[in-house]
Order: sequence, then structure tokens, then C-alpha cells
Amino acid sequence: MNNRMGFKEAVVSVFQNFAEFNGRARRSEFWYFCLFNFLVYSLSSALYFLIMAVGFSGGTTGILMAAFSGGSALTILYGVYSLVIIVPSLAVGCRRLHDIGRAGSYLLFALIPVVGYIFLLIWFLQEGDPGQNRYGADPKAAGAFYAAPPRQAPAHYASDSPRPVRQNPQPPRPEPAASSSLYLEGTAGCYRGRRVPLRGTLVAGRDPGCAISFPGDTHGVSHRHCQFRVTGTSVAVTDLGSSCGTFINGRNRLKPNHPFTLSPGDSVSLGSQKQCFTVMQK
Repeated sequence: MNNRMGFKEAVVSVFQNFAEFNGRARRSEFWYFCLFNFLVYSLSSALYFLIMAVGFSGGTTGILMAAFSGGSALTILYGVYSLVIIVPSLAVGCRRLHDIGRAGSYLLFALIPVVGYIFLLIWFLQEGDPGQNRYGADPKAAGAFYAAPPRQAPAHYASDSPRPVRQNPQPPRPEPAASSSLYLEGTAGCYRGRRVPLRGTLVAGRDPGCAISFPGDTHGVSHRHCQFRVTGTSVAVTDLGSSCGTFINGRNRLKPNHPFTLSPGDSVSLGSQKQCFTVMQK
């Protein structure tokens, strides 16, 4: 599916993922953000020249000094804004290069006068790789962008694997009886070959408090990535506003905060196919 990303969604996405250098960014996200920065610069410049014009046309020292003060304050504000957008600009540029299969280090071409900028312009204008590439899933499968929900109390789960993901110094709590015969089987990544019983509510992510916890350096997995919730004999997965998305059967990206009911045999990928589970039934 190819969901459209508008101006507002693109700007919100860039600032929500201001320091996220992993994953991919489609052309509309990158260029709408460039347009946003151009509009901010144009508005600031117009206000500056308007203030100065009023000051010089006033003919009095007071008006002229006020104009210089206003112009200086506006210059300082724009300078602060320019510093703030350095990191999100680098991050979205890196993700845009990822979208065409290039490493983020190609941003260093900006250090080459003229020629480097020409290459970067050509790459930024290119259509992204269709489907999955080595940097993640196709961002054109993305839905709307929302902020992550408030933090919830950490869930607990007992793994069938003899190698726990994290050590818990507290005595384990007795688990309630399973409400379904469904479980997750890791087919790729950190949980490959391991089983996770589906009971109650389980949150997956890099946060140590998550029931399905990933190492802190796992690419593509957010701190609180997605949630599995068992109701009766069915289980639903909900993306919690993750940066790189939650995908069903390797292609359909979930819209954040919209539960999706899973069936046995469905696969759930966190960020990319490198971290993947399959829903199984005993």
C-alpha cells in the first residue's frame, strides 16, 4: 500500500524522529521538511527587512534603535532555530539515503564543493527502493504519524528459553493461566528459535521494562515498539508510534495506535525482517 504523506505529516515525522538515523524516509518527508525550513527562512527574512524598513523610514533615533533591537532579536531567534534543526536535518537526510539503498555516510559529499551537492541533489530526488532493503521496510507502506502513547506499567513474562533476555533480581511472579493457546515464535533476530507465550498484555521494545525486551543497540526497534494483547482466544498487535514501523507478513505497516487482530501463521516484524516473530498455536 502507498499511503500519501502531506506537508504536516512530514514535518511532524521529522521532529518526532529528530535523532533517528536508522530506517528510511521517503521523498515527500525529506522535501516537505526542506520546504518548511525555506518558509521559516523566508518569513524571518521578510520580517527582518520590514522591521528595518520601518526603522529607517521613521526618521527618529528612537524608532531606528527599536528597529535594530527587533532585528537583532529576530536574528538571534533564527540562529537558535538553525542550531535546533541540525540534528533532525542530518537524520532525515541519512534516512533519505537509506531509502535508495545508500549509507548515511554519503552525506559527507556535502564537504565537496559544488560536485558533492550535485550528487546529493540527484540522490535526494531519486525514487526509493520498492519493498524491503537492507535499511528497513518501504516507508511508502506507512500510515499516519502519531506521538507514542503514555508509558504503561511494565508487563512481565516468562520465557520458555533457557537464555533469558534480561536478568530480573526480583523473584518471578506467578503467571496467570494462559487465556489462549497462541504464542510467538522468533523466526529472525534476537528471539530466533525462542517461544513467547501470549498472555495478558506484552509490550515489545528496547526499554528494559518491556516484557519482550531487546538489547539497547537493536537497529529498527524503538524503546516501546508495539504491544500484544490477548482477549479470550484472540490476540491483537498495536504499533506504539515506533520510528521504523511494525509490519504484518513483511509488507503491511500498521497505523500507530490501531490494533490489528492476528491469526496463526501471521508474521510480525519490528522495524524490518531482521526482527521477526510468527504467531503459532499449540
